[in-house]
Parts: sequence; C-alpha cells; structure tokens
Amino acid sequence: MKEKLQTVLKAVDARCGAYIRLWERICAIESPTWSKEAVDQVGETLAGWAARLGWQTERFPVENSGDCWCLTLCPDAPGRPAALSGHMDTVHAPGAFGPDPVRTEGDWLWGPGTADDKGGIVLGMLAMDALAAAGFNRRPVRLLLQSDEENGSVQCGRRSIDYICRRARECAAFFNLEPAKRGTVTVCRKGIVHLQLDISGRGAHAAWCCRGASAVTEAARIILELEKLKDEGGVTCTCGVVSGGTAINSVPEHCTVLADLRYFTAEQQAWARRRVDEIIRTDALPGTTCAVTELSCRIPMEYTDASRRLLTHMNAIFTACGMPEAEGEPRYGGSDAAEVSAAGVPTVDAMGVEGSDTHSVRERAYIPSLAAGAGRLAAVLLNFDDAALG
Repeated sequence: MKEKLQTVLKAVDARCGAYIRLWERICAIESPTWSKEAVDQVGETLAGWAARLGWQTERFPVENSGDCWCLTLCPDAPGRPAALSGHMDTVHAPGAFGPDPVRTEGDWLWGPGTADDKGGIVLGMLAMDALAAAGFNRRPVRLLLQSDEENGSVQCGRRSIDYICRRARECAAFFNLEPAKRGTVTVCRKGIVHLQLDISGRGAHAAWCCRGASAVTEAARIILELEKLKDEGGVTCTCGVVSGGTAINSVPEHCTVLADLRYFTAEQQAWARRRVDEIIRTDALPGTTCAVTELSCRIPMEYTDASRRLLTHMNAIFTACGMPEAEGEPRYGGSDAAEVSAAGVPTVDAMGVEGSDTHSVRERAYIPSLAAGAGRLAAVLLNFDDAALG
C-alpha cells in the first residue's frame, strides 16, 4: 500500500506547479453565480484540461446558470465509481477584488474562489492526474463540477444539483471539495432557509402618528424575536436586510425583512418555521400584517450511518499509509453534500484546500494545502474498499 502511494505522492509533487498555475488561471476568471458566461468559461477551461489528459468529459447544459460538467478518469474501469465534486461559481461581482484579482503573498493565494471552491476543484484534478500517472485503473473517478452552488441552485430551478445527484447516486462514495480545516473533514452541515417577510401597516402623517400603524415598528418587534434564535448547535437566525418607509415625516406603511434561518436536522427546520409563524402571530402591532415568502431552502447534511462508516474506513486508510487521521466535525454553512448524502450516498465534505475569509474580498488559500490535500484524497481513492462500507 505504502509503496504504491509513494509513486502517487511523487506524481503529485511533480505536477503541483502546473496545477497552481491552473488554480491562478481559473480564479482570474471572476465567475459570480449570476454570470453564466463567466462560469461557463471556467467549466470550459477545466474540461479542456481534462480532455488533454485523456479523461472523458460530459457537459450538462443549464439555462439561467453555468453548465455543469462530469470529468471522468478511467470511465471503463470495472469498479463502482467514486465521485468528487466542487463548484465553479463565486460570490462577488467582477472588480470587487481590484484590477488584478489574483495575487500570491508568501504561501497564500489571494482572490475570488481561491478557497471556495476553485481550489478544491484543482485539488481533485491534481489527485486524479497523479493516480493516472501511477497506473490507477480500479474504478472510474468522476469529478462533478457544479455551477450555482452559492445560491442553492435556485437560479436554475435545481437543474444543476439534480444533475450532480444523478451522477453521484450510483457511486460508492462522494467526496465534496469545499474548503478544508486541517485535521478534520465535515460530516454534517446546517441547512438554510431564506425568508422574505413583507410587513404592511397603515400609513399616516407623522403629526398624527397615533392614527397610523408603523410597518417598521412591527418589523423591529419581529426582528428582535427572530434574533433570539442563536443556538450554534441548533437553530440560528440572522436578519440581514431591512428596508422600509418613504419619508422621515410619515408613518411607514411597508417594510421588508430578509432572514436567514439555519438548522442541523429536519426536526429543527420544522421547529424553526413554526417559531417564525408564532412570532408573526403573537403580539402583532394592531393594524399590521406580515406575509412570509420562502426564497430558497437547503436541506441539512445529517450525519448518517453510511457517512460514519466512510469516515471510519478513510481513517483506517490514513493510518495504514502513515498519515494523520481526520476528525469528523460539523460546519454551519450549507453545501451540496447535503443533497447527495440525503440520496443515500456515503458522503464526507470539506476535503478541499485550506483557506481563510471566504465570501469576503480577503479570501485566500494556503498553497501548500493543495499538494497535501491531493495526496490524502489520492490515498483514499487508491485504497478504497466498497466492502468496508457494509
């Protein structure tokens, strides 16, 4: 086992420089979720790289979002496929990182998507390339490229995530390449529901404010109650956007609140929605009403028995290869891994590069984690045994 792995690790080291340049290249393509053209440019760049290596490439057209891709090493190998996945879209509009969005400072690569999640995609490709160089042919390895993960696939009506799930469902295991935390992998994640609360009141001149019913006042009451939901191990709520009123000397007739609810289980999700309804109905300011619209919903990634067995098997491989074991831990952000896990596929997440300050203009990734993470992922793929999962 160790001898074969050493060949793979040498291949990782030999190819690492080329993959760092690929990393820089795709991060320089600023690709916010809403820009189909830019996300498609990233996908075409990666698919072109894979095709030159002789991998099978499959494009899945998606309207209103970037197209998805499945890049497959050893498509005709006899074993059950293993799936890797990362997303090509980023958060910020072009220009947010300045005229030169990507730069290197010491061991850190700064720029949009360096950690979340283009670094993870490049890590997966480096691991696959190194395996191929070492003669790997045990099973197909599919790298699934998602196009609109950052908004929960709402933009395309879930066509993208449905494609990812279809291509992953027949696989022995699913390894999601979201940003890593050293020494850990993610075994459960919070789900997220985004709500729009539209509060209506009764407008009036400020001189006769007692005759009105302020939508802003009612919004303030609702916000204060929602913001009490602050259980990191359970339900949290953040009211991130508030807009209302038209003039300083008028009682506001309308106010809108955008709220982010997060939860670890389906039971917590149901409780959170009931609590929102209770807050709206209880002690409402007379003359006001509130309508709730669900803008998006992501299910939680719950820690399943299948994923627990997968992590146990991974740690057995790491131990046999002389590598540190990984501790399974929760994360509070959402991810596509939740959908695949819910479909019954053994899943672990956060196997990408290490990074910091994701979703901000200070986003950066730790460059040495590219080779280190690719080596650990390759060790798992090289020695993975379906029978160990039961």
